[in-house]
Amino acid sequence: MRKKLLAIFNKLNLKDYSSYFSLLFIYTKINLKSQLAYKKAFFLQVFGMILNDLGFLILWALLFESFEESFKAKGIEFSAIALIWGFSASSFGLMHALFAGFRDLPRIIIEGKLDNYLLYPKNTLFLSGASFSDASAWGDLIYGYILFFIFLPKSITGFFLFTYFIIMAAMFFASILIMFSSLTFFIGNSEQIKETVFNAIVSFSTYPEKIYSNPFRIILYTFIPVGFGIYLPVRVITKFNLLLFIVATIVPTLLLLLSVFLFYRGLKKYESSNLIIMQG
Repeated sequence: MRKKLLAIFNKLNLKDYSSYFSLLFIYTKINLKSQLAYKKAFFLQVFGMILNDLGFLILWALLFESFEESFKAKGIEFSAIALIWGFSASSFGLMHALFAGFRDLPRIIIEGKLDNYLLYPKNTLFLSGASFSDASAWGDLIYGYILFFIFLPKSITGFFLFTYFIIMAAMFFASILIMFSSLTFFIGNSEQIKETVFNAIVSFSTYPEKIYSNPFRIILYTFIPVGFGIYLPVRVITKFNLLLFIVATIVPTLLLLLSVFLFYRGLKKYESSNLIIMQG
């Protein structure tokens, strides 16, 4: 595996950002090939995750039926619940399908496994994320699109916006993981902090924005910025607004830049354990 990747790196010009797409494609292909080595297990994980997500939606459907008047009084339709569930699931799935390594960054740092990625030409952070894939995450990704085609009006524009913001929201989730994982460089193992914050954001991202009171929404756009990563994109998908489109693009991008800055700032403090684990 290591020799194969080095050969690939030699062919790629990593100063050209477009080459990262080629590299991501190669990593995804390798990860999928590895997962499909056990096809039954792979498809069971994917199908199992779709059923798991569907179970939550059924619970929401029962809740909506029982308290329909209360939901509608707040301007919440069941289609809005399905949309935010599908959008969050696909965003979460895309990030974990392509960059599952970000979820394990604290462990990778603590155990000195970053050495494994420092052997290659840049980008260390990109490689540590793309090297791993969660098979079940493909189920989350597919599930979101199933809900899109069932509950949203069919249009090319709607499909484009849904796909575009899934990518942006996946970037948002990745930024949170990178940012809080990078604390490991400065304070030691930040696994618990990272998981607590990330799980909180994922939980809030599955509830319609209108279910929260106005004061609490301020928190969701500041201290817990799920509003910019999830709620604004959902608003734009539902009813296009150019200003919100721009804001929902800029904020996740800035968060990603900040998280990358923190990671490489911490990388300078990284004390290599000299534990080089040869892959393959």
